[in-house]
Amino acid sequence: MGETDLATTLRKGFSDNFATAIESCLEALTPRQRADIQKLSGERAKTVYILTELGYGEEAIAEYTCTSVDSVRVTVNNNNKALSTIGEEPN
Repeated sequence: MGETDLATTLRKGFSDNFATAIESCLEALTPRQRADIQKLSGERAKTVYILTELGYGEEAIAEYTCTSVDSVRVTVNNNNKALSTIGEEPN
């Protein structure tokens, strides 16, 4: 297994662990948070959303998710766009 394969496997493992944690602790989330994560696609988006809601900063989220701060910023921005446009009628 090469270095790239190992990094990919580790990232997938972290994603799977966060997805499992989110699913097993849904009752700990507020109704709004539960509704919001249902609107987001992808485990990374959901993980970044929950960690942001829990008050973690971009640097900490990047560390937890084994990604860059820039990637976290893009995900937060995409989440905000997705959540703000849900339910809006197209022009």
